[in-house]
Amino acid sequence: MSVNSTLITVVGRVVTDIETRVIPNGTKVANFRLMTQERVYDKENGLWADGDRMYLRVACWRKLADNVAESLRRGDQVLVSGRLKVRKYDTESGAHREDLEVDAKAVGPDLTLHTVQVNRLDRTVSPHQQKLVDPPPARLLQEEPGEAGLDEPLTQPEVVQAA
Repeated sequence: MSVNSTLITVVGRVVTDIETRVIPNGTKVANFRLMTQERVYDKENGLWADGDRMYLRVACWRKLADNVAESLRRGDQVLVSGRLKVRKYDTESGAHREDLEVDAKAVGPDLTLHTVQVNRLDRTVSPHQQKLVDPPPARLLQEEPGEAGLDEPLTQPEVVQAA
């Protein structure tokens, strides 16, 4: 990342479906559009009103692309943090266009409007063998020893104090 990068964090709504693709070098990318709108307090009538809207294109790369595609959908309120840049391109009709784009470093749900269950990745294996670490099934924690095919009762691991 360059020295003069414009880093931003934006709160907004996902307004398109998440689109994923693999670019020629094999890297996965997920894109979506984000709409953010300020809320403005009108002192005259004492009410909040909608302010200006801004639309941003968001690009997520590699593992973030996988997680965004699996976790988010249109309408979700999210926080996006990353580098702001201007993406220039020409349309099929030859018109020149510019879009604001966030090269996302982190994306997550806005917990003021959503609840989530976090599935942590097992970092003890290589990145190519990562798997989700989930708690044991509830039936194993509720059944008596032997009923689930276990000879020993479930116990907490022993904690060893360093000398």
